[in-house]
Amino acid sequence: MAALACWLSLLILPAGLYIIGGGPCAGPRDATGSVILILVALVGVVAEAYGCVQIARAFRGAVVSGRIVGVFSLFPALLVFAGALFYLVIGAVSLRAYWQVYALSR
Repeated sequence: MAALACWLSLLILPAGLYIIGGGPCAGPRDATGSVILILVALVGVVAEAYGCVQIARAFRGAVVSGRIVGVFSLFPALLVFAGALFYLVIGAVSLRAYWQVYALSR
């Protein structure tokens, strides 16, 4: 289950890009898109953190094949973590910009 959480977290980040209305080159178009991007990043971090913690807990008692799967499952978790940090930065910067534009337009 822990390794599955690490691997499935790879699907969360691309799904977030499609949810905000685009593809791999899309960015948030409004404040709602920024919030969605931030939430997707948080879900990605939580999913991979859960997987990593569970792999670390079960590592000592696992057989050799289970340890190998656990170690190889940590690599996508690191990729998701880096991508999620990028999503958090982009979402926070764009949300701040949208709030400033909204404040100036009032």
